[in-house]
Amino acid sequence: MSTLMFNLVILAGLLGLGGAFLTLEYRALQGARGLWKLAALAPAMVVGWIVLGIIVNPPAHSLWPIEIIVWLIPAVVALLFIRLVQTMREQAHAITDV
Repeated sequence: MSTLMFNLVILAGLLGLGGAFLTLEYRALQGARGLWKLAALAPAMVVGWIVLGIIVNPPAHSLWPIEIIVWLIPAVVALLFIRLVQTMREQAHAITDV
């Protein structure tokens, strides 16, 4: 694989995972209250901490796009799980309110 193709794959991964992360973060925080809001903020705080470390010390992070992708994957999975649990709770409340 050429360097250009590799860079395009990395860029696509960053854009795709970054967009998914921001969308899921927004949706998780929309209706969250209390501990759910803290749980939804945790992935954003971790990714923010990683990005801040990259900005503060760029020479130590020569592979920064890959680092961000590696941290975005579990953040997206965590947000998907949080959203799934929130949806299941909403459905359970809807059933019991009938």
